[in-house]
Amino acid sequence: MEIPKMKVFIYILTFLGYAWSGYGSGIINNLKDAVLAAEHVFKDVLDNVVIVARKFKDFHDVFDAAISSEQLPMGEMTKCCDEHDICYDTCNQAKEHCDYEFKNCLYKICDKYEKT
Repeated sequence: MEIPKMKVFIYILTFLGYAWSGYGSGIINNLKDAVLAAEHVFKDVLDNVVIVARKFKDFHDVFDAAISSEQLPMGEMTKCCDEHDICYDTCNQAKEHCDYEFKNCLYKICDKYEKT
C-alpha cells in the first residue's frame, strides 16, 4: 500500500493552519471538509509547480550540456554533437533515444583510437 505523499502534505498543512489560527472552527465543523477544501485549493498549485520544475530542469540540462567545438578532443565528435542536436529538434523523438544514439556515436569514434 502506497501512501500518497501529496495528500499527507496537504493534510499536515491544513491541520497546522487551523490549529495555529483557530480560524474555521465555527465555519467548518468537520476536519474532513477542511482537508478536502485544502486539497482542492493546493493540489492544482502543487501539480503545476512540479511540472514547471521538471521543465526547468530539462531546459537547464540541455544548455549545461552545450560545449563549444573548440573544447572537443577530436573534431570527429562534432558530427555526433550535430546529430544529437538534430535529434533533439526532431518531433516525436524521445530524449533517451537521442542520448543513446549520441553515446553510441561517441563510442564508435573512441574505439578507433588506441588507448594511450
